[in-house]
Amino acid sequence: MTKRIVIHAGFFKTGTTALQSSLAANREKLLQNGVLYPALTSGNAARSTGQHRAAWAIKGRHWGWEGEGGKKTPIKVWKKLARELNSYDGTSLFSSEFLAELLIEDVQRMKKRVKADNVQIVFTLRPLVKMLPSQYQQSVKYGMRLDYENWLQRVLNGDDSMVQNKTFWERHDHPGVIKRWVDVYGAENVTLVVVDESQPNLIYETFNDILGLPGGLLGPVEEKGLNRSLTWEEICLLLELNKKYDRKLGWGEYAAMIRNG
Repeated sequence: MTKRIVIHAGFFKTGTTALQSSLAANREKLLQNGVLYPALTSGNAARSTGQHRAAWAIKGRHWGWEGEGGKKTPIKVWKKLARELNSYDGTSLFSSEFLAELLIEDVQRMKKRVKADNVQIVFTLRPLVKMLPSQYQQSVKYGMRLDYENWLQRVLNGDDSMVQNKTFWERHDHPGVIKRWVDVYGAENVTLVVVDESQPNLIYETFNDILGLPGGLLGPVEEKGLNRSLTWEEICLLLELNKKYDRKLGWGEYAAMIRNG
């Protein structure tokens, strides 16, 4: 088999969780077809189908509220995943939309640790107008207390006082993010997949092609509500809970009682 590493580096809210759920559910079938999708089995990743903790470790990113119970993932999580990616003789896959947050120096360090000569970077993309309401929901799930109109005005007007604004444009400056990876890996090794909502199976079939899998191997699986969209009523309820939650209790209590509840 030809050694090859595929890095699915984003973007957020482009069907990544659905794709990662399918990859995780089909790990054995992937291996039978020469594709390794390593599992991360500790911490928050026990509930996650993506390999996000490794991406957080590369970035030095907190999961949760920094200074209020949020924790950094140790770099050893990324090093262990990198060893698995490097040691497999076929095609191995690293998928996390949090890789879109990496700075160019992070990408450069990552390249030094990924040893395969054949490395393909893949981005999945939706129109920005579709991502705004989806990203707002994620911020509300993270404890934000702003209503949608105020949040939208601050994001579009570039309000630097709002942490969520900085995070949004770190993730969704699509040309800037793609350029960083092109500068490190070369344009010939970067692929952009435009997600089409009228063809919900397109993302699965595209990755079947990218990974050299039989048609139909990857497909929709039940996600069990891990990252589903919220209804308007649910958003309004969650906003009220966020406003009343005592932040002194910390991220751990919030995640257990409200986010995961």
